[in-house]
Parts: sequence; C-alpha cells; structure tokens
Amino acid sequence: MQALPTAVYSSPVLLRVREPVSWPTVMLSVAVLLVNYLPVLLFVPIGTAPKFALVIALLVFAWLAGLRSGVLEGRSDRYMPYGLFFAYYLYAVLSMVINGEHVNNALTIFGIVVMQPLIVFASIMLRDRKRSFVLVMAWGSGVIFAMVGYLLLVQGSLELLRIGETYQNINMYLGIFASLMLSMEAKTLWRGVVAKTLALLAVFCMLLVGGRAAVVAVMAVFLIFTAFVGRKKGFQVAFLIVLIVLALLYWNLIADTRFFQRMIGLAGDDDSSKRIFLFTKAIELFKSNFVFGAGINAFPAYINKFEEGWYPHNIFLDVASSLGVIGLVLFSAFIMYAIYDFMRFRKLTDRYSIQSFCVFIYVLITYQFVGELVAAWLLYLALGMSLPNTKLTLAHLRRRSRLHPAPVAPLSSPSQ
Repeated sequence: MQALPTAVYSSPVLLRVREPVSWPTVMLSVAVLLVNYLPVLLFVPIGTAPKFALVIALLVFAWLAGLRSGVLEGRSDRYMPYGLFFAYYLYAVLSMVINGEHVNNALTIFGIVVMQPLIVFASIMLRDRKRSFVLVMAWGSGVIFAMVGYLLLVQGSLELLRIGETYQNINMYLGIFASLMLSMEAKTLWRGVVAKTLALLAVFCMLLVGGRAAVVAVMAVFLIFTAFVGRKKGFQVAFLIVLIVLALLYWNLIADTRFFQRMIGLAGDDDSSKRIFLFTKAIELFKSNFVFGAGINAFPAYINKFEEGWYPHNIFLDVASSLGVIGLVLFSAFIMYAIYDFMRFRKLTDRYSIQSFCVFIYVLITYQFVGELVAAWLLYLALGMSLPNTKLTLAHLRRRSRLHPAPVAPLSSPSQ
C-alpha cells in the first residue's frame, strides 16, 4: 500500500498540510470508538465476540497500512515514541507474567498484550493523517451532540442518558465535540462564531447530563488552548469573556444543572461516586507496593470489590498501584514526551494538529477521574495522534539547516 500524498508548504509564520482522507486512519479511529463503547453501538444486535473481531480486523489493517506510510524517514528522533511505549509495554507484560496472580480473565490479557500495542503503534505510524482522525472524532461526537439536543428539545428530558455509566460515555463525547469546535481554525469570522457557539452549547449539555470529570477537563482545555495553543489570542480571550458574562447572567439556570448539584453534594461529603474512597485506597496500595506494584487487577482484591466499575478511576493511580513506581515512570515518560514534542513545534502545527492535541489533553484530564490501565483505548489513540506531524517538523528542520548552516571549523595550522 502506497503512502497517501501529502502536500506541505511554508509561509513566513507557519507550515501547513493539505491531506486527503486516510482510510487506514479512519478505520483505526472507528475501531477505537467501537471498543470504547460509543453509545450507538449498544443498539447493534451482535454479540461481544463479533464486535471484537471487527475491531481487531480494523486495527490490524490500520497497523499494516502504518508500516507502509514511511513517516519515520530514517530519522532517529522519530523513533522515540515507539521506544518509550515499548519499554512500558514490555514492563507491563513482564509484570503480568511474574506478578499476575490477579489476572484471571482473558479480556485483561487481550487488552494489554494485543489491543494496546496495535492502537499505539498504529496511531504513531499514522500521525501524519490527523485530518482523518479529526473528522471521525467530529462526526462520532457530533452524533452524540445531536442525540442529546434532540432529547432535550423534543422530549425535554435527559433522564434516558443517566442510566448506569451511560452519562459518562455521553459526556466524554460531548467534551470531544466541544474541544474540536473550540480549537477549529475557521477561515472566516462567522464560521469561528458558529464553532464557538456549538462548543458552548455542548458544554451546557454536559452540565445537564452531569458527568463531572468531562466538564472539568473541557474547561481545562479551553484555558490551555487560549493561553498556549490558540493563534488568534484576541478572539479566544473575547470568547472566554463572553462565556464568563453569560455564565454570570444565567447563573441561576446553571446552578440548577445536574453537574452543580453533584458538585455541591461532593463538597458536602456526599461521595456517591466513591472517587475519594477509590483514590485513597489506590494510594495506600501503591505505598505498600512502591517499586513493582501489586500487580494488574490487584486493586479489586485489595478493596474486596469484584463487581464491574471498582477500579481506581485515575489512570496514573491505576498504573502506580498495579505496576509500581517503575511502571508509573515509564508510562508517564511516554505522555510527557508527547506533550513536550508538541509544545516544541506548536508554532509550526496545522489546525488538525492543534485539534488532535486538544482532544489528547481533554482525554488525559478526563482519565484522571475515569481512567483505567487496561481499557485506556481512547487515550492511546489520542496520544499517538497528538504527536507533531513528521513532514511539518522535518520540513522545518531542513529549512532551518538551509537558513542557518552549521559553522565550519577552521583548519588547523600545519605543524612546523
């Protein structure tokens, strides 16, 4: 399979990319949305095994296509993300073999040994196809936004979305939609206003649905984008001012939303979601198994809760309690490298790179309240896609080398 053509051109300010739709990236993104339980999938009348078979087929195709994409181009610094994840992956597998007394189900083994490397390596190899990733995320989350809007306008109630953990999935995708609309680089003012308005409406829907983690995460993305990533600072600051003014004007309406009711309950020691309990127990387990961790899936046994949903609900605490400080350092190094690499080239990125990075930051923050080591599919996908576009960075480095050639050392004088 030949690499898809990508046109790169430069300007005095930044480099941009024009790229066609990449079907391997589309399949990769769709596969992760399917395995991440996009609510629409609940209505598909097929069993679990066929669903996972479909997901694996899509991931394998994307992985094989990524091998042929040629994004590394022989540069050693482009191999760093692979090495960082591979070090963490080997340690996790080794821990599962040596300290795996609690790994008693095939889904855990399958998720760590097969799903994680397929998603991570495919997303890193296809990182130059960010437009396709953004399109899938926008359409997937847009469907959820439209569904919530329909229920709100036609039925006047969102109670159907508050059953079990469904509201968390709904809010996750509403937050992705809001992050994409906020970070969209519109060519005209009216398109920018429409995009920001949709982002605002998505956040309001999130307040009504009531998932706290996603709301906190999307607010953080708004601030980070305005302060460090967004190019049109004046427009972004004006939007935030308008947002604050609207919040003050309609505070009574906002204060009655399910989000604020749950936040008030948390402040009043009503820990109905058990987050404080789970965080505390995960820290205790980490301290008692500081170096190597207690092993994957040891947390439910530690708190004597084996029903679905009893995990630390924080991706770093889950890694720390399961794999110890060694696993935590290896896992965090991969994430910190992605953030560092993006910030290093942030003035050169195209709009799809900015949107991909915003999705990554949003998911990362959300996973501080709902994240799980075994099933962090969306984080792995967004992490790989957030890495800078290889063709942009290579074009910039080549341009710099032409404009600022390395000085030539003077020849030493001949010995007498």
